[in-house]
Amino acid sequence: MKKKLGLFGIIGLVLLMLPSCGSVKDLAYLQVKEEQEILKIAGQEKSFDSRIKSKDILTVSIGALDKTAVEAFNIPNTYISSNGYTNGTGYPSYIVDNDGNINLPVIGTVNVLGKTEKQVEELIKTILLKNYINEMVSVNVRIINYQISVLGEVNRPGRYNVDNGKINIFQALSQAGDLTIYGDRKQVKLLRESDGGEKLVITLDLNDVDILKSPYFYLQQGDVLYVQPNKARAQSSGISSGTTIWFSVVSVLTSIATLLVSVLR
Repeated sequence: MKKKLGLFGIIGLVLLMLPSCGSVKDLAYLQVKEEQEILKIAGQEKSFDSRIKSKDILTVSIGALDKTAVEAFNIPNTYISSNGYTNGTGYPSYIVDNDGNINLPVIGTVNVLGKTEKQVEELIKTILLKNYINEMVSVNVRIINYQISVLGEVNRPGRYNVDNGKINIFQALSQAGDLTIYGDRKQVKLLRESDGGEKLVITLDLNDVDILKSPYFYLQQGDVLYVQPNKARAQSSGISSGTTIWFSVVSVLTSIATLLVSVLR
């Protein structure tokens, strides 16, 4: 009987040491009410376009039927950034300065801050047709350093390139292998730097379906997502360290007791 009671006691101790598990409600994304079988969020997908910021790196390629007419505007170069990012496309690349300008061959300074890639294409095309070229031209502008970072309680934290100029928070988390079970889905932090250099920290609730309507649903270049640990992770961490100390104390006391018994015999 004493052995059984001892066994039950050990089992109980082990159960107490296990971290509390979160409910399905804590883990499920985009929770809606039962009567909301279909939820429509209109306009968000079409309305988003990446805006050019200072320190962005742009490629600008200009084409025409007569290639000699645009040669002076296309000076090939290779840009190597401080983090090793290389533009090997053969197209000219330009860094947007703090005032939001790029300096193009022949054309000179063009302000691109806050504009979309499409808007910059139209702007350069207008300048060319008005001042330099008498035939139809094509202009292609791309942001080539569009990167986001995902940190914290995800399976593959790191920095990720965005090739198509658009990525939302769930796509970013998908690239990072999704949250671990220890990620706090109600307290995901978005770190963003504004055009004026202001540092913003925004808290996002992934459980709430209204995040689809949030102005922060789509990520900008340079954004950082941080998934902080939930209570289960904190409890698990506390129990692990506490348990180690507890067993160390028990081990020392057991050794002392054994020694005393041997001496007093």
